[in-house]
Amino acid sequence: MRFIVALGVLLIATAAVGQQPLHWYKCNTHTHTAWFAGSDANASGDYSAQWYQKHGYQCLVITDHEHLTPVDTLNKPGEFLVIRGQEITQGIHEDGAPNGIRWAHVNGINTNQAIMPIGYPNMPNDVSLGATYVRNVDAVYAAGGIPQINHPTRIAGPRLEDLLQIQRPFLFEVFNAFPHIGSFGGVDDKGVVAPSFETLWDSLLSRGKVAWGVASDDVHDYMNFDDPNAPTPGKAWIVVRAPELTLSAVMQALRQGQFYASSGVALNDYQADSKGISLTLDFPCGWHCTAKATDVLFRTRFIGKDGKVLAEVTGTAPSYRFKGNEGYVRASVTDSDGHRAWTQPVFLDHRDSTSGWVSASAAPTANLVQPTIDEDATVHIPPVDVPFSDLASPQAKKNFLDMMRAKGLLSDQTPPSSSTDIKEIRRQVDERAISGLQRVRAAFAVDIRPQVIAGVQTDIVTPKNGIAPENSNRVLINLHGGGMLVGARYGGQEESTPIASLGRIKVVTVDYRMAPEAHFPAASEDVASVYRELLKTYESGNIGIFGCSSGAVLTGQSVAWFQTHDLPIPGAIGLFGEGAMDDDRGGDADFVAAPLGGYPVGAIRAGQPRKDWSYVGAADAKGPLISPARHPDVLKAFPPSLLISGTRDLAMSTVVYTHAQLVDVGVDAELHVWEGVPHCAYAVGDADVPETRQAWKVITTFFQHHLGR
Repeated sequence: MRFIVALGVLLIATAAVGQQPLHWYKCNTHTHTAWFAGSDANASGDYSAQWYQKHGYQCLVITDHEHLTPVDTLNKPGEFLVIRGQEITQGIHEDGAPNGIRWAHVNGINTNQAIMPIGYPNMPNDVSLGATYVRNVDAVYAAGGIPQINHPTRIAGPRLEDLLQIQRPFLFEVFNAFPHIGSFGGVDDKGVVAPSFETLWDSLLSRGKVAWGVASDDVHDYMNFDDPNAPTPGKAWIVVRAPELTLSAVMQALRQGQFYASSGVALNDYQADSKGISLTLDFPCGWHCTAKATDVLFRTRFIGKDGKVLAEVTGTAPSYRFKGNEGYVRASVTDSDGHRAWTQPVFLDHRDSTSGWVSASAAPTANLVQPTIDEDATVHIPPVDVPFSDLASPQAKKNFLDMMRAKGLLSDQTPPSSSTDIKEIRRQVDERAISGLQRVRAAFAVDIRPQVIAGVQTDIVTPKNGIAPENSNRVLINLHGGGMLVGARYGGQEESTPIASLGRIKVVTVDYRMAPEAHFPAASEDVASVYRELLKTYESGNIGIFGCSSGAVLTGQSVAWFQTHDLPIPGAIGLFGEGAMDDDRGGDADFVAAPLGGYPVGAIRAGQPRKDWSYVGAADAKGPLISPARHPDVLKAFPPSLLISGTRDLAMSTVVYTHAQLVDVGVDAELHVWEGVPHCAYAVGDADVPETRQAWKVITTFFQHHLGR
């Protein structure tokens, strides 16, 4: 079975280097045994595990009432996984409820201790049902587990308002195979309407909850298969998508919603991307039937917010295209024999479905994604959802989302096209840079005027309130970013504006030659020409050079070029977002931080999409004039250097490496790294982001301190 997108969280799967293939595992998450005295089941844990494995399951959660049944001896590594768990049999006394009791059963999956219901062994009458859900769900998290809301029947179970009190994500039984439990709702003889579990699920999803739907046996009876009223096994299950049949992988898949629920319909294929959902259906005829897939008819309803049926499709290959206003979309499939399947909701409303699944007090390793490591030190990381850093500011999170939205990378957006027309690419980049420039100019008053210096186009950026007296004999040179392909003029103006205004200093941003029209050393020559002309007015020690991304790389290359062309070294430099190297070696950050910042895994190592776009061209990428960070004899002549990066910056490793080499040869070098900040957001971010403000302050203070008077 193929699976393109992580169910529920709509993350487009990209094949990272060394990523393990994904597999499907059939599981039951609600299972009772006769392990302890007084149990209401009629078979041992060993018998239960054998039955499920024999009948095509790969994993099982044993959830006995108020007990953690031992499971270690039941596991068969790589073949059959048994997970410990518990059903918290919570009830409260309530007038008017059937038998005066209202139930709120909760499973704890992979908890490290048994959790007693409130009031156990009695039932309380001084607490609301909603309060018991909050307490017991929190207790499951505190015990390292995943909570599952069981058989939420309206007649003797929770009301919607009870379930809405739960603040954390949870699994939700959209179907429970226990006879007469009321999964499909109905009306009692008093006219009381009980909604179906599925309807209740939609009500929760429509009110902002993150709940993944499960189907389970709730098995108690392993003997009386001829009795239609017996709660026997094999009637409902989930099918989990995970890289391997291990506890950590299955638990991670449950948190991510990487599974579907079923009472008899199978998904041969499920795909979801920013455009829509498509399924391929089958009937998993097993030990108890003789039907063929061709004998079965399917009807699929695509359902959105408030349970609205968005579309109804027949056949084995239903699909639905998103319109963008559905809130969420999930599929509910029924076959002609009454069997069902439910996929997880794909959220289209920017809902955070990834954070909140693990308690800070949970067991230290039981629920963590565990990598594996080869003898050559290659690390294989299972699929994982990474929430935004809780150490970064809310403004940084908003800025990150704004940046990703501008690039078309959010899950509800159409993925950006991969154009190979350099003019079109430059047009798109300029469009974003102009928008960013307008924002920073609204925050910082500057004058910008074009000027050709030594035959090279530049823009002169000066503060409207005048250059500070101490900076009258100082100047900064900005070298814009853009991969040596894009970013001319507008990108440089955007980077220079806050620095010129906050530092009250003149900034000359250089429109150097770029690929594919030019190749190394064209840009170094242009920077040297402008620098040589400025030396007629300013002392070398009074000139600073800075740049972000490829502008940082060019800053390092320019200092190396000056050394070989009889030009004095500037007073100080700033390398932001990249180090002094351009040899397609991105280090750890290229694989770890890159996807966190919206870039493909290994983007730096991959290089430019076209060979003729490479600025380095036929030159030696590891040579001293292109990657001076690799040459101590060149680095030791560098001036005081400021290096800046962020933990979501794909090139962070090159910055860290360059800083270490500078320090090693005795250069005065500072390194600043901001939490949760992607590539060069500290250079072109919004003025209301604390991290960006801090970076600008560091930059202006650094040049103020290190440039001559």
